[in-house]
Amino acid sequence: MHKIGFWDIVLIIAGFIFIVFLLGYGVFSKSVEETKATLPENPLPAVIQKIGKAGSPCIALTSPDIEKSIHFPVTVVGTVNGCGWKEGNGSIGTMVILDANGQAISNIYTMDVLTKEATTYTFSKKIYLNHTPTTHEGSILFRTLDKKSAYTMAITF
Repeated sequence: MHKIGFWDIVLIIAGFIFIVFLLGYGVFSKSVEETKATLPENPLPAVIQKIGKAGSPCIALTSPDIEKSIHFPVTVVGTVNGCGWKEGNGSIGTMVILDANGQAISNIYTMDVLTKEATTYTFSKKIYLNHTPTTHEGSILFRTLDKKSAYTMAITF
């Protein structure tokens, strides 16, 4: 019977570390692919309404203060009123952070309904970035569930 020596133990431990590394790499690379920020496959509406700092009759933000630089993660809280916003499965639409080049730098997040009064909905969602912005300006793109209406709000980070 062969005795297990010092170098046998070292080889076993090195082999174990190598296997754990390979498994971890496979899981990590898969999770990176799953979280890649992409815009929805459906084309954006021909007209995307730009929202000023005061908001619009259709959508207004109460947080974050868009007159200041935004730091991530950030919780976006706002209200929508009519204008095609309809609830479905506790959500009224989606939002994504875009850089100044129009590239998505966050996942696409649902706008979860907090409260509802007639056609007015309050929403909230915490947003994390997937990519470091290459610019200091960008926008939040909001879309209705039916993807017929879209709104952008300029932000700085």
